[in-house]
Amino acid sequence: MDSFMTSFSNRNDTFFDEQNDSLANISSAMNRSKLLLNEMVASPSIKSKPAPGLLKTSLLQSKSMLSQSVCHNTFVDEPKEQKSSIYTQFKIDTNKNVDEELNLVDLVDSYTTICEEHSHFLKDKLEHLNPNRNRDFYNSTMNDQDGLDKEKYIWCLLSAFFQDEQDTKNQENQFDDDMDVENSEGLSETAIVQNLEKRNPFVRRVKLVINWLEKIANESDYMKKIKENLNSFTEKSVNWEHTLHNLKSSSAFGKSNLSGREYVDELDPDAPVRLSKSLHDLDQEDEYKLMEYIFAFIRAGDLKSARDFCQKIGQSWRAATLEGFRLFSDKNYSANSNFGLNNQKQIFKNEGNLNRDIWRLMVHKMIKDENFGPYEKAVYASLAGFVTPVLPVCKNFSDYIWIYFKALYNQIIEKELRQRITNREFLSDPDDENVYIICGKSSDLCSNQTIKHIFDRIQILIKNSSNIVGDNMSTGINTINASAQLIANLKSDANKPFSVILKHIVLSGIDSFESGTLDLMEYLKNLIVSEQQNGLVLRFSSHLALFYREASYQINYDTFIQILDAYCQYLIDNNYKEIIAYYVSSLSPELQIKRYSKFLQTITDNKERMVMLKLAKERNMNVQAITQSIVDTLSKQPVARRDTTQRLDEIGLSTTAFISQTLDMFSARTGQIVTDEDKTKINAIDWIAYDPSQRLKLLEYANLTMRYFLLERQFFEATKATFSKIPVDTITVILNQYNLNQTSLINIDSHFEQLIENLPKNITNLIKEYLCFKEYIESINLYNEWFDFFHKGKPSKPTSRFESGDTVIHDQTFAEKMSHDYQMKEYEENTSRWYSKALKYSEQVKAKFSNVLKFPFGGWMCDIKGFEESVDEDNDEIEMDDEDMNTEMDESDNQNGRNMEIKRRNNQMQELRKFYLPNMCFILLDMMTKMNLNKELIRLGDLIASENYK
Repeated sequence: MDSFMTSFSNRNDTFFDEQNDSLANISSAMNRSKLLLNEMVASPSIKSKPAPGLLKTSLLQSKSMLSQSVCHNTFVDEPKEQKSSIYTQFKIDTNKNVDEELNLVDLVDSYTTICEEHSHFLKDKLEHLNPNRNRDFYNSTMNDQDGLDKEKYIWCLLSAFFQDEQDTKNQENQFDDDMDVENSEGLSETAIVQNLEKRNPFVRRVKLVINWLEKIANESDYMKKIKENLNSFTEKSVNWEHTLHNLKSSSAFGKSNLSGREYVDELDPDAPVRLSKSLHDLDQEDEYKLMEYIFAFIRAGDLKSARDFCQKIGQSWRAATLEGFRLFSDKNYSANSNFGLNNQKQIFKNEGNLNRDIWRLMVHKMIKDENFGPYEKAVYASLAGFVTPVLPVCKNFSDYIWIYFKALYNQIIEKELRQRITNREFLSDPDDENVYIICGKSSDLCSNQTIKHIFDRIQILIKNSSNIVGDNMSTGINTINASAQLIANLKSDANKPFSVILKHIVLSGIDSFESGTLDLMEYLKNLIVSEQQNGLVLRFSSHLALFYREASYQINYDTFIQILDAYCQYLIDNNYKEIIAYYVSSLSPELQIKRYSKFLQTITDNKERMVMLKLAKERNMNVQAITQSIVDTLSKQPVARRDTTQRLDEIGLSTTAFISQTLDMFSARTGQIVTDEDKTKINAIDWIAYDPSQRLKLLEYANLTMRYFLLERQFFEATKATFSKIPVDTITVILNQYNLNQTSLINIDSHFEQLIENLPKNITNLIKEYLCFKEYIESINLYNEWFDFFHKGKPSKPTSRFESGDTVIHDQTFAEKMSHDYQMKEYEENTSRWYSKALKYSEQVKAKFSNVLKFPFGGWMCDIKGFEESVDEDNDEIEMDDEDMNTEMDESDNQNGRNMEIKRRNNQMQELRKFYLPNMCFILLDMMTKMNLNKELIRLGDLIASENYK
């Protein structure tokens, strides 16, 4: 008992501790949000805006902590709302910047911001997810977050290219391509390169790509880990402290106490290479890691951090060597137009390296020396613009692009400096074609062919990456398995959509989007067709295509439509209803009708239907054609064909059995139910009922649907439901369209001859068919009322407990006999009243059925005589050219379709007469027989035998 109480107490304490921790987390998060709000309110004068999504992220963290406390540290997942919002935000920003303001720069920047905010949201979610609890969901969320980061960078690069292109157009004639060489003699190297970038968009955009790639590297998780691990290097004033300690403590100078290995006996920076001796193992490991970190900083474009790091660990000399690549700049020349110092008030300090050519030669000599490690070679080679030594340490596709573009940029500016500066001599660049971008230093580097050559070269290098990584394997730092994994990752990364998209955008952006856009759109289309895409890829592809179109860049229209159509289909499949109309409106008119009508067929709520139609109308889509397409599609859906004579053949033994089977068909007790397919057909009328101009189409579809239910299904209830969907003013609206305002459904019988004279024959027949259905449905409804009253309303004959049939069991008392006689009298009176009422019902049924059997103007379900629609069978051949022949073929196809509809309608109406008119006669026969209307039976026989009604 004591152990139980102890256990209970421990559990109770743990529970309250967990709750206190959760409450503390909530309070802390809410305080952070409150503090942020107070700072924003209290500092209105601060011009700088807070980081995008910072407040949102803080609030999301509070919400996440609250969810954790309530759910006992179980993360509450909200992917649907967040994923749907990114599609909505893209649509809102596209609509604002394209349709309203036509500001494409702000548009692309807004895309970048949206991706960044949603990436922050998913990153926050990942921090609260337990990967071991739901591995698949964790991986999916991580992939989405990574995809959003990459998309953000793509939009950022595209924005930079587009902005540069706009600036280039605005400043087209500001800089002269042929700058006077004499005027450039006094300019510093920095000024010469700046002028080169200003007048040459190619050079400027190459540098833009370099800066963009360095920004990505600086924001990567790898760089964050590097910065976190810097603390593992302790601050020290001396270099190689373990080697120094070994030298001081060694009894024999230059020999280790524990091993026979020889260490350096001098500690100058060049000692290991000059003496061909090694450092202490720990110093050698630190040296390798040091160079790896320095290269990471340079790859991220953060040279200052690399220099600070070198100084922190006691290698100030190395920090100085990292400055050797800088361009020489003497501000004293630019301060005085006469290049003199007499009138100058201040003497400026020179910047950069006047002997860059010597430094580059030393770097070239260094990278040929096998005593230097791969990262040390890569550090200096990347600063000097040499490609080959950097390739072994490249980990992904972006690294390859970075070093090649950096080498291209260096090669261009070196060529420019040697051409512009004539007042001093330069040492010749290294005579080694392997370190340059393309063979031949005199080749035209500023061309799109150079960029294509770079990407082709990268593809070859990645394909043969096992040879490149071999140098890295020889160091012994990475294992064979790690190297093999690196090679596999390189090959996989080069073929990922992000890498291919990056390649095409760089090619098109550097060339002012005059080329490359077609190839990119074609790649995205093939990616979509091959179904190797998700919602993120579809969204990016569609908005990129929309951006290219609005910017008037070269783009294939069919490719554009295919990409956007796939995105529209994705939005439809994933139920993003509010934004579908916006994107569908950018499709071709024919595809708008097809895609949006297909989408609307999935909506069943009438209010929601009206909202979707309103959105389509706001986007200037052909709403009438869309709704007609819905009705046409539903009316042409294939149905299982039934033999209409089968029901007659099944019952051949007795008239009584046939009548019984016929009665079941018209009652609600047939066992048939209205299926979802039936409801879809019936409710399709709602799509065109709201528009008075489509009442003729509505009537045509309603008649077709009722023929289907009566002929193919023998389903009276579904037919009645379809008829009830037709607005009561349909006939009046149609007649008003033909200026027949005096005629309505009430007086149409007396004015029908006028309609025949003033309406087209197909419309007249359509109205008559509707009236045939109206009379038929009303007659069956009335018969069902008579049937229910006749069988359910008939009084029950009272029975006596003293009688069994006609036999008297025992004598009744006088009181019992009087009671029984009173009940019989009441029964006879009720029966008389019941029969009188049933007789009135039967008279009404007989009149209604007679209206159907004696339907005027040709009979029930017959077109008006002389107004039958004929099938055009004129196939005379005429000579025509190719264009007329194509037009004629389209018209012929339309005519063939119309002929098929006429044939189908005529056959259906004939079958309806053959099937339902005999059934109605048998119904009348059954009713008259039960009501003992023998004279009426004779009249019915005369009516059936009459040739006037057939």
